[in-house]
Amino acid sequence: MVPGRRRRSVEPRAGRGSDGFTLVEILVALAILAVALAAGMRAVAQSADGATLLKQRTLALWVAQNRLAAAQLSSPWPAVGSRNGELVQAGARFVWRENISGTPNPAFRKIDIVVADAAQPDYALAQLSGYLGPGLGTMTDRRSGFTLIELMIALAILALVAVLGYRALASLTDSEVRLTAEAQHWRDLDALFARLEADMREALPRDVRTGGGTEPAWFGDVDGAGNAVLRFSRAGPEFAAEPGSAGQRIGYRLRNSAIEVLYWPRFDQPASVVPQPYALAGDILAFRVAYLDAGTTGASAGRRSAKPRCPARFVSTSRSRAARRSSDGSRCDEA
Repeated sequence: MVPGRRRRSVEPRAGRGSDGFTLVEILVALAILAVALAAGMRAVAQSADGATLLKQRTLALWVAQNRLAAAQLSSPWPAVGSRNGELVQAGARFVWRENISGTPNPAFRKIDIVVADAAQPDYALAQLSGYLGPGLGTMTDRRSGFTLIELMIALAILALVAVLGYRALASLTDSEVRLTAEAQHWRDLDALFARLEADMREALPRDVRTGGGTEPAWFGDVDGAGNAVLRFSRAGPEFAAEPGSAGQRIGYRLRNSAIEVLYWPRFDQPASVVPQPYALAGDILAFRVAYLDAGTTGASAGRRSAKPRCPARFVSTSRSRAARRSSDGSRCDEA
């Protein structure tokens, strides 16, 4: 009888030594993992919304600047009052509202422009003001362990969560890369337009000698693909300074899907001199330059040998149909 009691006292110990997790404990752990994955997906969604809003605000600001340039170039000036309309910029539709009011000086008028998404016209994405004027669980008994069905259910849930987690992490990484590239693309385009406008504002009426011939101070043409090619003289120091001279000869062109700025060492040089190119923005499909004159609403592109009053720049990329920037009327030369 004694040996039998010893065997019964050993069996519970063997049962306690084979304890494992219960189904409730596994579900609690998976619930915590699901909460963490949900937080990660929310972060991805917020990053995507931020990049989209940055793009919309940039395009809306360009729409407002174009409307201001059009108002400053119009002849006669727009009448005092309010007006609105729609405009497509880089494939996105926007609505704009303009309010033109008088000022204490009768020679000037104030214009306030508000641009919003066509789908949300009450939410302003960009606002711009200017002036029109001349020249301007509890612990349970763990001895029982898992049943085969419980183990299979837990493994199936774990496998499903693992797959979802992997996809979520991969999506988070890919989205971060795409959003960073998208934001950098629009920053590069904005910087390109700003540089073009600054260089054109400093253009000089200074013809240059190239070998045995001359080239006009402003030379605009198109290449075989219809893209703009610009060469003009601008104010500023030369790379190789000469007595009595100041400024430099620069140019712009589209080459290998990138807009390049070209620098010549001086105004006058032999025809064999090759300019130094520097890429300003990539992923460019087309580059156009149109010339706007005071009192006109249209634009003409192509060969040009005289400095225009207000050149407008058009750039098409793989991320947008067409982006346009017009020079401010206050920054244009008098006709």
